[in-house]
Amino acid sequence: MKREIPPQSQTLSTDSASASPARWHLDRIVAELRVSREETHSIRRDGEARRAPSRDVLEAILNGLTEALFPRHYGQSDLDGENIDYFVGNTLSIVLDSLCDQIHRGALFVGDDLLPGLRREEAIELTRSFASQLPAVRGLLISDLRAAFVGDPAARIKRIRGPVEDPHD
Repeated sequence: MKREIPPQSQTLSTDSASASPARWHLDRIVAELRVSREETHSIRRDGEARRAPSRDVLEAILNGLTEALFPRHYGQSDLDGENIDYFVGNTLSIVLDSLCDQIHRGALFVGDDLLPGLRREEAIELTRSFASQLPAVRGLLISDLRAAFVGDPAARIKRIRGPVEDPHD
């Protein structure tokens, strides 16, 4: 359905002291955004609105991955050899399910009629491939942290007052 955009002359006064919507020409801006959303730059396929990936969910995924990669530092400090693998497995299961859903949502915005976005099965495979790289990613992060610690003068312990006692003595 095509809608009219009100002409410039139909907008109200632009008095800067005015607190009315006319100060910002909202009627015209909202109408132009409607035309963009519904006609000019419509991102709906078959008239159906698609759900974009969620920033909040993506943030939760990053937090969950951090917890899974470094469970005692960012997950739960009371984990031990008996329960740490369960924590990591459960965390990864939740995170990877969410990641797969977000990949699928994002892929819906990539395709068009000639080249459709990822199917659900492809999103699963992409997530599985990503997950298989996590041990190597953790190794790289540990290597980078060690290199930064060794090369960073601020990371070295300085003696301020007398000798520091060695707790192993």
